[in-house]
Amino acid sequence: MKRFGWAALAVLMGLTTAGAAEFGEADRGGDLAQTWCVNCHVVEAAPETASAAQVPTFQALAARDDLTPERFQAVFASPHPGMVGIEPSRQQIADLYAYIQSLKEE
Repeated sequence: MKRFGWAALAVLMGLTTAGAAEFGEADRGGDLAQTWCVNCHVVEAAPETASAAQVPTFQALAARDDLTPERFQAVFASPHPGMVGIEPSRQQIADLYAYIQSLKEE
């Protein structure tokens, strides 16, 4: 019986770790956006400055219906020029995605 209890606990711990990586945390994503993305993108919900030409704001990204977690993760598979040297972990990508989703207008 004890063996079953430890095995169940290990499975549950694995699920919570996977869940955290899948969903991300918007606060951490906002911090990452301020560090990595702010030089080209407007990352705030109500920006005071414009983004670089032809670069979508995070608010515009949040409004896109086709921006799924999988598509967002694919952006980092072949980063664009401003992202040279940025290699976020899966958790960091999930956090950035969660932050962008938090900017959705309801």
